[in-house]
Amino acid sequence: MNQTPGVNVVGTRATGSYPTACVCWNCHKQVVTRVEKKNGLLTWLICGGTCLVGCFFGCCLIPFCVDACKDTVHICPNCSTVLGEEKYRQLSQITIAHRVCGLIVCFWAVVNCPYLIYYTHIQSSSVENQITCSTTNNAFLQYVNYVSAISLGRIMPLIIMGIFGFLSHKNIQRLSHRTLPIIRRELDKQLTVMIFTQAIVACLIISPYIVLYFVMMTPNLDSNTLTQLKFVSSLCSAIYYLYFSSPFYIYFCSSSRFRRQLKYVVFDIYVRQCRPQQVHPNQVDPQIS
Repeated sequence: MNQTPGVNVVGTRATGSYPTACVCWNCHKQVVTRVEKKNGLLTWLICGGTCLVGCFFGCCLIPFCVDACKDTVHICPNCSTVLGEEKYRQLSQITIAHRVCGLIVCFWAVVNCPYLIYYTHIQSSSVENQITCSTTNNAFLQYVNYVSAISLGRIMPLIIMGIFGFLSHKNIQRLSHRTLPIIRRELDKQLTVMIFTQAIVACLIISPYIVLYFVMMTPNLDSNTLTQLKFVSSLCSAIYYLYFSSPFYIYFCSSSRFRRQLKYVVFDIYVRQCRPQQVHPNQVDPQIS
């Protein structure tokens, strides 16, 4: 295979009757442009918080699934367009991320609206002159137990993370067989490792809480067993909050680019701004005539 000057190509693969992918400078510029857009989107979403990370997953679901299912990237004979991938990769844009983020906010606002309706002030029966904020609506309690707390709060994130973990594992296995520039291959590898690691951590954190929740819903539990389960539930609840703080440490450990960017932002930008400006005195002796 003849390598085009100025382009670093790693390996090649041909499948069935499809020709081996050829890479030229025009296609190289298109690939680099897409990588820069995706990397900028990733940086913006990581700095945005948990909601924006979920937004990133939603925006990249279609192109990521396409990448995981396809065996190879085919480029047309004139090397100007990427067949079958271009229209899906165009969905990974910052404008679409903004819209999906707005949809996520609206969705959770609708999900949590019943709390504003059914929660009210109730006089405590055990302690005199104590008012608590609770609800007595049985239908709403069933909604909280089975829909809000378990299905949407625990099971849905676990399923989403499991899907992306599986796709990330498939993508890692295929990276060595794809015809890609070296820079894009390294970025894809780092992004894949980040998602795969976060999926594993999420499964380890959320799964015990779900199992314990269904165990506690078992009827006719004696008081001793119920007390022990409540203690374990407190531990699982404390561990569950690691789900929200773990992404930063996962990205820091698995991505060298994230570490360099963090070092640049913390030390090269903010630390320099906090340092007092040093005024160096004039060391030149004036000449007296």
